[in-house]
Amino acid sequence: MKYSVGIGSLIVFIAVILLSAVAANILIQVSSNLQQKALLTGRNSIYEVSSGIKIVTIYGDVNMTTLKLEKLAMILELAPGSRPIDLNATKVEISDTRKLSVLSYNSSAYYVGGDLFNNSAWNYLDDKSFGIVVLNDLDNSIRSETPIMNRGDRIAIIIDLGKVFGGLSKGDYVYGKIEPEYGVDASFSFYVPSLIEEVIILS
Repeated sequence: MKYSVGIGSLIVFIAVILLSAVAANILIQVSSNLQQKALLTGRNSIYEVSSGIKIVTIYGDVNMTTLKLEKLAMILELAPGSRPIDLNATKVEISDTRKLSVLSYNSSAYYVGGDLFNNSAWNYLDDKSFGIVVLNDLDNSIRSETPIMNRGDRIAIIIDLGKVFGGLSKGDYVYGKIEPEYGVDASFSFYVPSLIEEVIILS
């Protein structure tokens, strides 16, 4: 009888150890999965915070006959530490306080060179699109169909304000943002100055 009780206790003891081992294994797996998910979430959060586009300068071109601001060029760089940005997936929201437009990239409105306002890209713009003037791209990553902006690149996003708003007059207020596929948006705003020249710095 004593031996039966001892064997029964041993069986119970072994069962407890086996159950503990199974439970420990499950806890280790759950902990490992949670750690991986936490690392992935942290990495994505860092990318979202650090990635994005920075507006360097905003230029405007005035029609000296109508005295209206009709062309807009925003010089852009990547934010420090940003991942590459696909400009195909980038949107531009722009408003003159009367009308809000959301513009998408038009691959035909593409130009490589330093002339912001007198180039062929402007011929392809309409009231729903923006174009690109490539100013600096050492690795040829910004192509018309696959415009990938990475570190060291500098471009201008160009918008035909004449087609979007019918042009802007002195004192008009404009605001908006550039929204990359991921990362921080780049906001902008400016007033059209009362002193009109052919090319003006707006911001």
